[in-house]
Amino acid sequence: MTRDEFESFVFENYNALCDRPWARHPDHQVFRHPENGKWFALAIVPDEAIKLLLEMSFDATKEKKRASR
Repeated sequence: MTRDEFESFVFENYNALCDRPWARHPDHQVFRHPENGKWFALAIVPDEAIKLLLEMSFDATKEKKRASR
């Protein structure tokens, strides 16, 4: 399923609101319930997600090393 197909599916079946809440990651989308605004789906770019996870892991490792000194 492509991103466009997923987006169409969500709009057609859930009448959701689409939001792009992060200026730093404009390709990431949040789909919100139209009545309460709560998220129920998140679409991110896989390569960016992997990069973000690696950065978080690296930062956590640096902090552990720094704390153990």
